Amino acid sequence: MRIPILSLLICLALAATGCRTTPSPDALQPLAANEAVQAATLSILALPIAASLYMAGVRPPKGPPILATGSEAEIQAAGVADARADAAKGRPRVCHAGGYAAGPVGVPPEHLYLVKALPKVSLPVGCTAPFARQAVLYAEAYNKEILQHLLHQ
Repeated sequence: MRIPILSLLICLALAATGCRTTPSPDALQPLAANEAVQAATLSILALPIAASLYMAGVRPPKGPPILATGSEAEIQAAGVADARADAAKGRPRVCHAGGYAAGPVGVPPEHLYLVKALPKVSLPVGCTAPFARQAVLYAEAYNKEILQHLLHQ
């Protein structure tokens, strides 16, 4: 199955480069079986595919990759773990998340002065941002952990 698909990709690549006589996929079977040709063909085709996906707006989510793949518990655990790691390095940050009025979720108003000057963790923000709900979960867990660290310093 892999070889016929690769043969078809080679045909498409040859046609895209302006080759006027594109061989049939059957004629390319021996060529497609060569691993070096497979790697070269896939590398040639990967760049235009990645560029077209980027131009179409298909981008990886802003923030930690766990936002796209994790359950609620996994996202919260990642927030806590990341906060502890940042605190241990002596570089605490604050997460802003939410919809229209994004802010440091999980930080009570009386403690905002503690996080006001901290650098921000880059997370999806806004009503229509992909993974915004997951970002709120992560931010709340992260901020609560960082706040505990700051209060007990």
